[in-house]
Amino acid sequence: MELQSHEPTNALFLNGHFLGYLPQKDWTYAWVSASFPVPSEFLWPGYNELTVLAGYVAPPFQGAASIWDEVLFRDIFLERDAR
Repeated sequence: MELQSHEPTNALFLNGHFLGYLPQKDWTYAWVSASFPVPSEFLWPGYNELTVLAGYVAPPFQGAASIWDEVLFRDIFLERDAR
């Protein structure tokens, strides 16, 4: 997966299971590569849902209605572990 994300607390989920936090971009507007291990029990036959939950750095100062981020993705794919 390659992405551009601003907040360090943007979280990635697969079928409701937490996979990890997305890395922040470095403000050069270059694409950042990331990979996440996916346990086989997180996968379903057929349709699987990948969800990004936008986070925020200063929770006490931000209301739930003002949580947002521009997150761009490309080249998302699932590959087997090379064991």
